[in-house]
Amino acid sequence: MLVLERKGNEVFFEGKKLTINPQASKGEHKEVVKILGLPGSNGQEWISLNRLKEGINELGDLKKHDRNNRDYELTQDEKDEIAIYQSKIDAIIETAKKRYVPHSNKKLNEMSIEELEAYIASKKALLENRE
Repeated sequence: MLVLERKGNEVFFEGKKLTINPQASKGEHKEVVKILGLPGSNGQEWISLNRLKEGINELGDLKKHDRNNRDYELTQDEKDEIAIYQSKIDAIIETAKKRYVPHSNKKLNEMSIEELEAYIASKKALLENRE
């Protein structure tokens, strides 16, 4: 059970003021109070300010909203096929990461001869990979 105290448009948990999100895009009087992580919130993230009356509120019916509800069930063959595609995607990403050349924060005129040679070599390698 979660016990919250509302005083006007402020909400407190054990004397600590909670965050209120005005949700301006949804219109007036749609404010929500952040309760994520509070003991008794049962994983629920927010509660509507309109649901809380002035004074002490004892909330025992809180639960995390399950956003993973699916109207379908994958077969094992479909799961295997997804895994194959995911491994191909991962390989493409790893190849792209290997091409990445970190940028130097130094200006060219501030680099030593060795740094300039390494910089030129990295740019040449980058050009060769594009062909």
